[in-house]
Amino acid sequence: MNKILVPLPFDQWGGLHEIILTIYSELVKKGFLLIPLVPKNNKFIHNRFKSKKIRIIKANLTRPRKSFNLFLNIKFIFLILRDILLIGRIIKKEKIKIVQVSGIQNFHYLIAAKVYNCKLLCQIHSDALPKFFRYLFSPIVVLFADIVMCNGKYFAESYPVINKYINEKKFIYFYPGLNIKNFSFTNKQKSISKLSIKIPKKNLVIGTIGNQSKAKAHERIIDIITSLDAYKNINFLILGGYIKSNARYYKQKVLLPSEHKKLFNNRKLQIIDAKNNIKKFLPSFDIFIMTSKFEGMPIALIEAMASGLPIVTTNVGSIHEIIKNNINGFIPKSKEFNLNFFENSLKKLLIDKKIRKKFGERNRAIVIKKFTLENLVNAHFSAYKKLQSWININAVCLY
Repeated sequence: MNKILVPLPFDQWGGLHEIILTIYSELVKKGFLLIPLVPKNNKFIHNRFKSKKIRIIKANLTRPRKSFNLFLNIKFIFLILRDILLIGRIIKKEKIKIVQVSGIQNFHYLIAAKVYNCKLLCQIHSDALPKFFRYLFSPIVVLFADIVMCNGKYFAESYPVINKYINEKKFIYFYPGLNIKNFSFTNKQKSISKLSIKIPKKNLVIGTIGNQSKAKAHERIIDIITSLDAYKNINFLILGGYIKSNARYYKQKVLLPSEHKKLFNNRKLQIIDAKNNIKKFLPSFDIFIMTSKFEGMPIALIEAMASGLPIVTTNVGSIHEIIKNNINGFIPKSKEFNLNFFENSLKKLLIDKKIRKKFGERNRAIVIKKFTLENLVNAHFSAYKKLQSWININAVCLY
C-alpha cells in the first residue's frame, strides 16, 4: 500500500477534509492510503475521520495567518524548523513516499517533503492568498512540486508564475465530487426537514452552508434579510461551524446585529452548527445563497446544486466556471458584494416558482455530468499514479 501524508493543520472541518473523506475508500481499493495529519485537540475532526475508519496522525503544526496579531506570525516563523523536523520524523516512521500539501502558503511543508526525499503533490484550492504572497511562494512550488493540482482553471491563472513555469504534464485540474444519490430529497423529506427547525411548510427557506468565519461574510446576510423585509413568508438558515479564532468577529458582526434587529424572533434567521448533520437540514432549503469574500470551488455549492437548488452567489474563486448568470443562478460580473444584485435576484426567485425549478434542474444536471465522485477519485488517482511511477523509476536508477 502506498502511503500519502496529508497535512491538514486547520482548526475547523472544511472542504479539504471533506475531499479526503469522500475519496479515501475508493483510493484504498486502488492501492493508495491517505493519512491525514490533524491538530491534536480537535475531537470533532478526529471522530469524523474515525467514523469512516480513516487512520489519522495527530500533531499541532503551525501555519501563517491572515491576522493583525503579530504574535501568531512570529510564532509561526520560529516554529518552521520544528515543523519540518516533525514532518520528517513522521515520514521516516511511516515510510511515506508522497506528501500532499494544500495551499502554497504552507511552504514549510513543501520543503519538508523535499528534504526527506518524498514526491510532492501541491494542491491549490483558493485565491484567498494575497497577490504578494502568491508571487513570493510560487517559486518554491515551481522548484519543489512534482505535481500541481488546481481546483478549477481560474486558480491556475491566479498563480501566473506557477502557471507559466510548471510543465503542462505536471498540471492536473480537479473539482469537488459527490454521490448524487445522497442529495435526492423527496417532498416528504423536505417537509420533515422544515418541521425539524420549526418552519411552516408553506414558507420558503433561503439558506447557506459555511463556517462562522470572516471569509464567508455572513454579516452580508443580515443586510439581505433587511432588504427583503416586505416578504413575510421567508426564513433564512445559516449552517455554519463555530471557529474559535473567528468567534469575536462573528459575535460583533453577525450575532449581536442579528439580535439588535430581532432577526432571531419567530426564527426569521437561524444559525445552526450542523457539524456532520448537513443532510438533515439541507432538504429544507428552497434557495441557496453564498456571500463569501473568498472561495475555491466550494463543496457546499456543489451539494446545493445536487439538491436541485437555484443559486445566488458572489463572484469569487472558481464559482463563475459553473454558475452562469440567469441560466442556472444569479452571479454578478464584479467580485465586489452588491446588495441590490442579491435583493433583485432573490425577489425574482421568490416570485417565480418556475425559475426556481428550472435553475435547480439545470444545476442537478451539471453535477451529474461534471462533479461526480468518480471524476474526483480519478483526478487524484492519476496524480498519485504518476508520482508512484516516478518513485519506481528513481528506485531503479539508484539500484
